[in-house]
Amino acid sequence: MKLRLIRHATLVLEYAGKKILVDPMLAPKGTYAALRASGRRERNPLVDLPCAIEELDAPDIVVITHLHFDHLDKTAAARLAKDVPIVCQTGDDVWLREYGFLRINGLHKLPVSVQGIRFTRTDGRHGRLLAGRMAGYVSGFFMSAPGEPVCYLAGDTIWCKATAEAVKKHAPDVIVVNAGAARLLFGGAITMDSGDVIKTCRAAPGARIVAVHMEAVNHCRLTRSNLKEKLEREGLADRVSIPADGETISFTPPPGKERE
Repeated sequence: MKLRLIRHATLVLEYAGKKILVDPMLAPKGTYAALRASGRRERNPLVDLPCAIEELDAPDIVVITHLHFDHLDKTAAARLAKDVPIVCQTGDDVWLREYGFLRINGLHKLPVSVQGIRFTRTDGRHGRLLAGRMAGYVSGFFMSAPGEPVCYLAGDTIWCKATAEAVKKHAPDVIVVNAGAARLLFGGAITMDSGDVIKTCRAAPGARIVAVHMEAVNHCRLTRSNLKEKLEREGLADRVSIPADGETISFTPPPGKERE
């Protein structure tokens, strides 16, 4: 498995011989207005793509954790082939058909196999109390295939009962967390802050953690350097990768999975 962070939550995974595009936000820097509820004025995205957009045009599978603009934007919806297989949460499939997509797998309870890769949906919690209710319904997805590490794309969630249960049940080898401590004018963080990343590490001592979703949208307050500093203080820095935009990380399957 290879994971390339493009920007924010947008990833390209090389997994089981397939190219998987996750949560594509593909517009140029400054295309969208600042999030009014963030209390900040910077236009989004805050940074440009680290590669030519054409490199992202032909995935084998697209995974969309939820339909906020920073996980599927208008640029991506217009550019992607309408017959690309999409994995999403139930309910978002209705809206994706409005965009013209034809091969949509809306997951709720049952897993689905797409091009030899098994996808299983898990619940998430997009913040606490009022902030979480306002931010809406989100999901994470587990991916598994013979010879590959089990990968958990946690999505826009804080650490909560649902994520703890998912980690315990599925025992992932790689966990991708959307950090950034995104925050609106009311309530607390609506994505993982440094404390949530630390809890993830401790709940999954055998997993490699990858922290993304930072420094690209104006409601994210936790920076890469802040997160690294806090992980170092907890003795966990060697457990967490914090990739730069455009950076690729490779993962090998744990012993025994090479033959599965």
